[in-house]
Amino acid sequence: MNLGYMTSVNSPHKEATWEEKALAKVQSQLSPKDASKVVAIRLEGDGFTLGEDYVEARIAFRKKFPNEGAFFTRVDGSPVMTVPWSHR
Repeated sequence: MNLGYMTSVNSPHKEATWEEKALAKVQSQLSPKDASKVVAIRLEGDGFTLGEDYVEARIAFRKKFPNEGAFFTRVDGSPVMTVPWSHR
């Protein structure tokens, strides 16, 4: 599934980052209906888990890959969380 959000992967001027490559690999295994879900991608080796939100994806990842690191993003490549910022 190529959702078209990974424009930098297709750029002839920029090498794709590890995160972009890993997400593209996961996207190819999922359907468009999963675009808004959160994916936890294993940092070492293959493997990932899905969740409706960060907490679900994290719990599923810890059960499947205990004591391993993960990269979290939405399947469509958008951020998992945003931190409110305000002028003071």
